[in-house]
Amino acid sequence: MKRAILILYILLISSVAYNGNRNIVASRLSGTWILDEKLTTRLGGYTKNLEFTFKLNKTFLKKIPVKIMAKIKRKKLQIIAGGELVLISEKLSTELKAVFFITLFRSNTIMAVVFKRNNRFKVESLLISLAVAKYKHNDILFVGGDMPNEAFSAFKRKNLRNK
Repeated sequence: MKRAILILYILLISSVAYNGNRNIVASRLSGTWILDEKLTTRLGGYTKNLEFTFKLNKTFLKKIPVKIMAKIKRKKLQIIAGGELVLISEKLSTELKAVFFITLFRSNTIMAVVFKRNNRFKVESLLISLAVAKYKHNDILFVGGDMPNEAFSAFKRKNLRNK
């Protein structure tokens, strides 16, 4: 039984397209982002302290449960990029470590965050966009809910100067 699950998993992973080289978000996402309170207030987004750290890698696929990989394949989603995510929030008593991937769904760039809660895997999806600046330290990351009426929060890079 375990061997059959392993074979199924390998087939699912190998059938998921991965192409992060041409996507603007994927090409500039790595690093730590902190809330830009002024811009987020203007947008009407979530203004409590939030911090995201993204580490892009290709090994994240191995950490996504089989059921979730099957759903990705069934919906014919193309995974653009992914990796590990650490989220620090006032709402959480501890930092959240998770796996994430970026895909396109209905012409929107979506970040899906896969994490374990109460011994079950959960997936939260967020709309994500990145405004590229002339200098990388001035890039702006926009993260919003996955519904059209949810406002975005804006993030700026932490500790990156003139790169």
